[in-house]
Amino acid sequence: MAIVTLTVTLVGITGSILAGDRLQYVNRESALAEDAARQMIETLRGAPFATVFARYNGTNVDDPAGFVAPGADFAVDGLRAAPDDPDGLAGRIEFPVDPLAPGVLREDLADAGLDMPADLDGDGVIDGANHSGDYRLLPVRVQVRWTGRSGVRQFTVETVLCER
Repeated sequence: MAIVTLTVTLVGITGSILAGDRLQYVNRESALAEDAARQMIETLRGAPFATVFARYNGTNVDDPAGFVAPGADFAVDGLRAAPDDPDGLAGRIEFPVDPLAPGVLREDLADAGLDMPADLDGDGVIDGANHSGDYRLLPVRVQVRWTGRSGVRQFTVETVLCER
């Protein structure tokens, strides 16, 4: 009877140790994702406001002259991108853009997470024009999506950048 009790206790303790180890790894992944997303928000805030959209959107057609823009995708050290990610980078920056034209910043797109539609140029009108050159507010979503020990996971930060 004592051996059975001891065996059951050891199996329970071993299971707890393994679950704790897995939780620690998952927490580490989450911390890496959160740090990367928040660092990218700070990078965006530190860039010249008028060029943030052109530097970090999903197209290189509008990159500032003489400057190789980083673009919308970024690597996250310690995390492996989700298997369906075409560029193999876990991080992604998103703006309210026309789905067919990633260089066209739009006020009239519906995106609750970015509080859109919104008047980005401050003229009092929400329209379907391209505001990539006259925005005064810039909604942005930074997302880290990775494959971890517990499967595909993601961490998202949404904010609005503005002129200082």
